[in-house]
Amino acid sequence: FRSDITYMVCFHVENMNAPAALQIEHSLVFPIVDILLGGVGQCQILTREVSEIEEHIMEGVARIVCQQLEMAWITLGAKLTLDDRQAPAQIQRFVAPAEKTLCLSFEVKLAESSGRLNLILPVSISNTLLRKLATESSSDEKPVGSSSRMTKKMLDCSFPIDLGIPSIKLPIDR
Repeated sequence: FRSDITYMVCFHVENMNAPAALQIEHSLVFPIVDILLGGVGQCQILTREVSEIEEHIMEGVARIVCQQLEMAWITLGAKLTLDDRQAPAQIQRFVAPAEKTLCLSFEVKLAESSGRLNLILPVSISNTLLRKLATESSSDEKPVGSSSRMTKKMLDCSFPIDLGIPSIKLPIDR
């Protein structure tokens, strides 16, 4: 991550005692601020740091993202606490360099701008979430037809979904 093009804020998943981060490319930050201030989201790509006012607005956006994650994970008992904004170089204070991480990357398009929103989670969080999901899915308390309702909702979504693995070249010695 380059600090001049990245807005990064850390948060803590309390009941899992794990840190995580939200990263938003600056190509999205300024259009988001513009839209929230009544504009149409069309602005030049700026390489400057965010101002104090823009920082306050983006903190509100980060809080909303955390609230939505918390709502999505409510059945798993996840409680998120937003920390301060961090320089990308300081992310090592929250996530150890040797720790494996899961990065969920979302391509976001606003007006004529596009960029990525990334959620950086330690593997311990994803493992815990998967275990809790497996436990829930095997319980008999699941409402009848919930799987078919979820399938229908996913098929009716109004945005494209892509799942892929980037091509990685690995040297092989014989």
